[in-house]
Amino acid sequence: MVKQTNFNFLWIIRIDDSVPSELLSSLRSMLKPYPHFLLLQNATWDVNIHIQDENWEHVQQRVVSGSIDLAHKYYLAAKSNVVLETSHNAEDALNHVFVDAIQEAAKPLLLSRNNQRDATENTTHERAWYYFCLNNIVEWSPTDALEPRGHLEYIERKCLPLTVGYVPEATKIPGINYRNFTSCSKKNQCRVQLHGIFAGIVRPRTPASLDENRMAYKHYFAYGNLTESSKAQLIAMNELRWQVVKSDFTLDDVALFQTNTLLKNQQLVTL
Repeated sequence: MVKQTNFNFLWIIRIDDSVPSELLSSLRSMLKPYPHFLLLQNATWDVNIHIQDENWEHVQQRVVSGSIDLAHKYYLAAKSNVVLETSHNAEDALNHVFVDAIQEAAKPLLLSRNNQRDATENTTHERAWYYFCLNNIVEWSPTDALEPRGHLEYIERKCLPLTVGYVPEATKIPGINYRNFTSCSKKNQCRVQLHGIFAGIVRPRTPASLDENRMAYKHYFAYGNLTESSKAQLIAMNELRWQVVKSDFTLDDVALFQTNTLLKNQQLVTL
């Protein structure tokens, strides 16, 4: 998130009270240069920023890093402006142009509606909000010693809904559910595909990111069962994928080596 091309966003990071003090201190140090990164401890703040006014005091008391004043400005702005809310796991990485892409996609759909609305408009209609979807994700599996950064696999998705956008008066705002689209069918045209991003998210294969069915399989990728020729081809293809991912997600090899080790030892989990 520190490498996004657009910093016009508030990032809310929620942790619970069980986080060790040393880790909490480390998080504070890393987040200190970024006042728009808000770290909340044990806060019951739902996905939508339209929380009740009486709950704002509770949120203020839980801020351990970030600018409370800036967060309050975002909270007040949400009452009269279009809101885009993205939800992702703590271990996920977003493409460095993700914020720019999501805001550009929303402008023709929601900003014009917000500027031209009137008192008689039925803002509970589905088009008062939209899901913004990614077509592809990159799965990152830890590997054995042949590939110290890990193995990448591109997964095609028809619609991975990381973001919901809505106008201020929308009263039926859906939650972000990766597997349930009962509230958003193709007929009412409330899904918007993001263009210009081949892969928008890197998702490590951790216990937190795998569903019950896939947890039955090993969470790491082993090259040892392949022939030498197959290994060489797969490693070469993996290298090409890493070059693209390192560029699109502004990652460096040192961090990748360290993270692959954590993944392999199942030490990287969602806070």
